[in-house]
Amino acid sequence: MHKFSPQEQQQVAIKALEYANSNPPVIGVVGLSGVGKSSTLNAMFGTTLQISHTVACTKVLSEAEFELDVKTGLVAGEKVKIKVVDAPGLGESILSDPEYLRMYENHLAACDIVLWIFSANNRALALDQTYLQRFKPYFHKMVFAVNQVDAIIANGWNERINLPKNSTKILISEIISDRQEKIFEAIAQKTTVIEFSAERGYRLQKLFRALIEKLPEDRRWLFDSLRIFSFRDFFPGEGRKWQR
Repeated sequence: MHKFSPQEQQQVAIKALEYANSNPPVIGVVGLSGVGKSSTLNAMFGTTLQISHTVACTKVLSEAEFELDVKTGLVAGEKVKIKVVDAPGLGESILSDPEYLRMYENHLAACDIVLWIFSANNRALALDQTYLQRFKPYFHKMVFAVNQVDAIIANGWNERINLPKNSTKILISEIISDRQEKIFEAIAQKTTVIEFSAERGYRLQKLFRALIEKLPEDRRWLFDSLRIFSFRDFFPGEGRKWQR
């Protein structure tokens, strides 16, 4: 049996990278209007998608492709591509919802990963449950997360270390348990739910790792070195306000 030399192994890895970059993995972002889908992408990838705290901004599918620096392994120093699709928020209007649902169903089938975002401040989850039932065929590629955990209660955040105070941690734990329960009620399947704050960059690393772990196996290895990333290392973006 031929034993590949380090040079041959690297050549094979480069060819695999070229193939993967010609067909980059696609992340689709799902959620009700106002949960912070666009702000999550802005925080994670340094984009400048329009956001608003009063009206829905995303009206059409918005696609963006990113090149991430690989820091270790056989393709260290190279760039690996990933594509992200931001879709309009669901539940905004009975007039727009049917169109948005068709849009979602068309693009979710083509996504490798589906990031479903809840809001920490929204306890009314019947709409999420209804949509979950409709999109159940894609459950196997979903990552669930709760955004806006920094805004649960006033003065519930330790600004100095950018972490929730103990009282907020208890509330976050209750919210995560509630979302897991509501997901199970809708589709009778257990799952992990990740808490984060796009506004403060809190737990974005954990969220990104969860997305990487959902990648197809034939391309996941290319992103392995990014699982322990600090997003400030390689994502472009201005100095954010939680940086001290």
